[in-house]
Amino acid sequence: MSAPTLPPEMTLDAYGAYRKDVGGWLPHLAELARGLGLSGELTPVLSGSNLIATAGPEVILKVYAPPFATDFAVERSGLRAAHGRLGVPVPEVLDEGMHHGWPYLVLRRLPGVMMQTAWKEISPTERVRLAEQLGSVVRALHALPLEHVDPLRIDWPAFVRRQAAESMAVQRAAGLSEAWLEQLPDYLRHAEAEAERDFEPVLLHADLTDHNLLVIEQDGRWSLSGVLDFADATIGPREYELMAACIGGLDAEPGLQRPFLLAAGFEPEDLGPELRRRAFLNTLLHRFTHLPGLMRRARITPDVATFEALESAMWPL
Repeated sequence: MSAPTLPPEMTLDAYGAYRKDVGGWLPHLAELARGLGLSGELTPVLSGSNLIATAGPEVILKVYAPPFATDFAVERSGLRAAHGRLGVPVPEVLDEGMHHGWPYLVLRRLPGVMMQTAWKEISPTERVRLAEQLGSVVRALHALPLEHVDPLRIDWPAFVRRQAAESMAVQRAAGLSEAWLEQLPDYLRHAEAEAERDFEPVLLHADLTDHNLLVIEQDGRWSLSGVLDFADATIGPREYELMAACIGGLDAEPGLQRPFLLAAGFEPEDLGPELRRRAFLNTLLHRFTHLPGLMRRARITPDVATFEALESAMWPL
């Protein structure tokens, strides 16, 4: 009898159940590792959307499930475009292929710990340094040439309009209160102007949260040591990068926005109402926006009761 293989097709719900069964999928990654000649101990990584395992101290296997199959070409393209060009390492692509019809990447493992794990240990002064370093990474990323990155290209105006059209349902499902939902349609009128706005397209990571950033401490100083997971990379306006980086990456600390933005290439005169509106609109229209969760993360107080007030509270700049 032949050994079981990874199913060639799988719905999102079925995959969600399958992914929880580590004992069911880890042997397939072990089989892949043996075929690739990787001898390091295989340890599952339970964060992220796809099947991931470390193979010893230097290698990571990432296998892309059918519901996220397009992530493979996007991440491969983003990693290759950014490798060696950001001032902070990104995983090097060592190998790629198909395993039972599921695409995979073999990546070089980077040193450090996830920033979310270390954040409470990092002093306010060191947090400012990390904000500036992250801003410099973003500036370098956004300056990359948009060549050989076709998998990252989308119809941006269509994306903005689709996100706006789905926003009520998405935020209702996320648990946004009726008081906020009642105001949402009127605020979303700004989305059409955002869809029609001319902008200089840049390469976006689009998920620079604290679980995709590695940090390392040396002699009491913390530095970024890696930028992970380019599976959500895309091409669009630079303001789309801000939600994940400032709220998800820098814990929505108001005092870190300005040093981050200046290091990212924004000028002091840019840090005003127009950028605040665009930053909040791109927060609201982001693929992963869970507005109640973002409001908690940003420590929004009950006296903030309108979207205009929320713009200022979430983006004090």
